[in-house]
Amino acid sequence: MAKLHFVTGKGGVGKSTLSACIAQQLSSESKGPVLLCDILGHGSAAHYLGHKKVELEPRRCFDIKNLWVSRTEPHAAFKEYIGVLLALGSSDSALLNATSRIRGSLTDLIADNKIVKAFVKACPGLEPIVMLGKVCWESRNGIAPETDRPWEHIVVDSPASGHFVQLFQSTLALLKVFDRGPIKAQAQKIVDLVKDRNLSKYYLVTLPEELPLQEALDLNNLLNELELPQSKMIINKYPDSSAFELETSEEVSSDWIQHLKTEEEKWQLQVELLSNFKIQLGREYLKIETVPGIDGKAWIDLLRTNFQKLNLERIAT
Repeated sequence: MAKLHFVTGKGGVGKSTLSACIAQQLSSESKGPVLLCDILGHGSAAHYLGHKKVELEPRRCFDIKNLWVSRTEPHAAFKEYIGVLLALGSSDSALLNATSRIRGSLTDLIADNKIVKAFVKACPGLEPIVMLGKVCWESRNGIAPETDRPWEHIVVDSPASGHFVQLFQSTLALLKVFDRGPIKAQAQKIVDLVKDRNLSKYYLVTLPEELPLQEALDLNNLLNELELPQSKMIINKYPDSSAFELETSEEVSSDWIQHLKTEEEKWQLQVELLSNFKIQLGREYLKIETVPGIDGKAWIDLLRTNFQKLNLERIAT
């Protein structure tokens, strides 16, 4: 069974970039294949690794050995899940012995039916369950295409905080709604997996700013209430004090000195915020320090090629 690595946080804090970094690191360390899966996104994490077209079916990431990428959206995942259900049954089941083409036709008829599609869209919580169920199915049963090897790790570039929590709240709600039956059984399998501390890991990414830090604390508390394994908190773009050292050369203008003073004041405020954040969190966090003078694609390239200097060697362990 593959280990799951869920990466989430407030939108814009760098969770997709970190997902790509963790996936690349695991692929370099693992003997088995690694899957980088984007849920409800546009495949941004895979794009950072040079893979432009990301679909439901995992595709090999040719730039990186041992890594596959995929993107999951509700309708495609629901259709695939129906196909799995149609193949379930006893050894003498007619559906079990039917050809894959026939099962595929039945799946299309069900999943693409207007009434069914409207029901899936309107039913509260169904989409999150299907999405989380897809990830958990890959963990238990997924095989890397063009190989006979099961996934060793699955890195999930998850939705932002609110939608992320909904994935789990909706699934847990099913256990209360159904006393027995296949739906309860499937929901229980999902819950057992995501609560297993040996198989499921959680990474909360934030920035050293007031709103992202508060949202990270709120999300951490919600995950604790859901009794999920304790997450690793990651501060992206951690402030670097060396960037604000004042220059005394006569060639340095007074405007530049004032700029450095302003940046230093900003840094001191961030340090104070992070100190209070650590107290409220009640444990250590990991940090990825700001690298002065680079941004955009250069920042992504640095993350891709220089994990250890950015303290990423401790993240996925």
